[in-house]
Amino acid sequence: AVRIFDAVERVKHKAILVMAYPSGLPVSEVARLKVADIDGKRKMLHIKASKGRKDRYSLLSETALEILRG
Repeated sequence: AVRIFDAVERVKHKAILVMAYPSGLPVSEVARLKVADIDGKRKMLHIKASKGRKDRYSLLSETALEILRG
């Protein structure tokens, strides 16, 4: 997996990968995220209208947080 992340050059694409892969989020859910859905202090993502149209939270890795703050 690390080799995949290293092969991606665009920051936007790398951010999508590092949020989707460790948290198990589908790309469609990552694409719908807004800045307000990211809680950097608690390292959490607020996923709105997930499966069954329910909201849920997912963990945000330190690596993803660093890339997002980039």
